[in-house]
Amino acid sequence: MIKNNIKLIYVIVLLSFSVPFSTTVSKTAIAGSCNMGCSSAGCSPCQVMIETNHDQIERHIDRKFDQHNSWTIEWYDNEFHPALRRMIQQFNAVMVHQVQIIGQFFDAKHRLETQRLFQTLEAAANKDYMPSEGMCVIGTGVRGLIASERKTDLVKNVYANRAMDRQLLSAETLSGRDGESDKLSRLRDFRSDFCNPADNGNGLAILCGGGGSGERRNKDIDFMRTIEAKYTIDSDFGNTDTGLTEDEQDVFALTANLFAHKVLPTENLERDNLADTVGNPKNAAHRYIDLRSVAAKRSVAHNSFMSIVAERSTGTRGDEDGGPYVKRIVLDLGVPAADIHILLGDNPSYFAQMEVMTKNIFQDPKFYTDLYDKPANVLRKGAAIRSVGLMQDRDIYNSLLRSEAVLSVLLDTMLHKEQQRVISKMKTLKKDAKEVERP
Repeated sequence: MIKNNIKLIYVIVLLSFSVPFSTTVSKTAIAGSCNMGCSSAGCSPCQVMIETNHDQIERHIDRKFDQHNSWTIEWYDNEFHPALRRMIQQFNAVMVHQVQIIGQFFDAKHRLETQRLFQTLEAAANKDYMPSEGMCVIGTGVRGLIASERKTDLVKNVYANRAMDRQLLSAETLSGRDGESDKLSRLRDFRSDFCNPADNGNGLAILCGGGGSGERRNKDIDFMRTIEAKYTIDSDFGNTDTGLTEDEQDVFALTANLFAHKVLPTENLERDNLADTVGNPKNAAHRYIDLRSVAAKRSVAHNSFMSIVAERSTGTRGDEDGGPYVKRIVLDLGVPAADIHILLGDNPSYFAQMEVMTKNIFQDPKFYTDLYDKPANVLRKGAAIRSVGLMQDRDIYNSLLRSEAVLSVLLDTMLHKEQQRVISKMKTLKKDAKEVERP
């Protein structure tokens, strides 16, 4: 195809030279030369010679073009085309080699990026999972809260049952015979443990009879010293308890003076007055039901008081106890080690542990300097603090429920007389209406 194209080019060139030269130039030139002094007969040889030369020149040109065409085709086939093939092969080889180099660059790039990513993640993991002393302080400080909280429920039930048995004059209790036995037992405890000879204008010396220690005087009536001022009350009714402690005796005495100072009366409430021989209730039974209503209202107030006492009762013991860690927090605040026992007791109560974990721990400047920590540890501390805050919110919620119960009972008691008056008035109106309806 290339040969045919070259021949076509030669033909076009040949025509462009041969036609004007053989026709226009030669004939015109000959005609002009013949008209310049030659006769018409003398111009004929000149014309023939010119035409002959023109034919020779044309053939020569054609031959040269054919030779040039042959040489060009031969040169293309023998020299240019093989060289072009080798050049293309060289280009392909170089391009493949360059692409391989580019691929190696991409591989190296991805490998380095992957290594950098792994190293970044490794560094982040080392940073995020590095233990924090502040986090450990919170974690170990709250480890005994749940067990201590469960223990408060037991202590509260014991105190509440004891108070209810005392009011109902249950058998095998100090008030089991009557109200006088209750007062006699309380008077005996007062003389031996709580009596202060200086009270009543120094008039209790004979009554005290030398009884009453300096630390326990008047603790049967002093709510502040007996309950409020103590973080931990030595009160434990577990399986290891072998007898009443001084704190438990103080709480029992204070409870008797605060609630149901006079136990439910027993006048005319003997067994025979309550029911007949077959169990049918008598009028005294209705009065006894009213007295139980009074005891029920008192139990609502008992519940709030016993909850305050129970949350201050002795905390858990053993390996799971958080007491040593809580004491260490207080020790870091600068409290002398000898005073920590007086402040928190041997086994800090639930109230004491919550007091330290929700208040005292934030009074240590070291807590805030430890916040200059890794972001992950700061977030963990925040979550731990919020968890303790949720426990505190639950305690506040339960306290509000107890307050609402006490207020509702108080309101019902205040409206009792008015309610009775309205009921009596309604009965009178019904009676008058029936009398009017009679014919």
